[in-house]
Amino acid sequence: MDCFRLVLDNVGFDRGAGQIWIDYINFINSAQSHAQYDEQQKVELLRETYQTAVAIPVLRVEDIWKEYDAFEAQTDRKGAKQQLGKMSPAYMTARTALREMNRFWDAIQGTRPRHGLPQPPGWTAREVEHLDAWKRYLKWELGNPLRLSGAEAHKRVIYAYSQACMDLWLYPEIWIEFAEYYASIGQQNEALAKLQAASGVLPQSLAVQFAYAETAEKMKQLDVCKQVYEGVIDRQRSSIEKATEKYTRKLDRQDRRVERAAGSGKQPDSGGAEEQPDSDSDAGDGDDVDDSVSVASDSDGGESKQRRTAQRVARVRKAVERRKDAIRARMAD
Repeated sequence: MDCFRLVLDNVGFDRGAGQIWIDYINFINSAQSHAQYDEQQKVELLRETYQTAVAIPVLRVEDIWKEYDAFEAQTDRKGAKQQLGKMSPAYMTARTALREMNRFWDAIQGTRPRHGLPQPPGWTAREVEHLDAWKRYLKWELGNPLRLSGAEAHKRVIYAYSQACMDLWLYPEIWIEFAEYYASIGQQNEALAKLQAASGVLPQSLAVQFAYAETAEKMKQLDVCKQVYEGVIDRQRSSIEKATEKYTRKLDRQDRRVERAAGSGKQPDSGGAEEQPDSDSDAGDGDDVDDSVSVASDSDGGESKQRRTAQRVARVRKAVERRKDAIRARMAD
């Protein structure tokens, strides 16, 4: 009994929880009553469970309603009409909401990645459509279509955001929206905890880090705020250092290639199949070097050719030094 209640308290309002409710009802029905008082308690528990289940938009809610109808007719023929009439509006609202939910979930499942695992957004058309499908569903839940009380409505929205975060694990805006919802209902500690979790999942997301720091600052948790900003600075510094090392290696290779070409009297090659550009390199980062090396396409013979090659080597070296100075200046800033 306690296991069923624990599960239903946490996921009983999930769209797919219909079978759990049916199993719980069957479990209560299977209990043997040894006295009239026990039988009365059993009837009351069944009625309460049925009335809770039929008001939730879960799969098989219509089957649960049919069972509830039969239960009331068997238990109290005279009072059955009154009990069913009392629960009928809630059931009709839940059934209508389930049909709307099915459309939202069809869109979500129809655009989900084929492997089903969270992945960084590549902003393909399918991914954008998947994100939009989730946003439409979240907006629907925020509108409180079941007309629930404040606490129950908040519980459903929080659960919906939890599902979205699991599916869109690497999308910063979903985490931030979730935290903002917590803050909007006065649960500041939960909002901060959610941003702290997002900070661990997405350490490179400045949007998440700044939202985390701002929330901590509003709550006067300045130590947390300082820690977040220092972490951002350290990660940015590390990224710049890695970029510096990468481009320094590239420029050193260009330098050696030009020197080899100067010694052999051949034109320096542009890398060809030997060296492919780094996938994360910026288009404009090596302009000075590329312009200098591209001059090597001129061909001539004799001393004038060697002199021009030496000049090219000198220009490349100057470009390398300029690039290094620019990177150092960026790091200093």
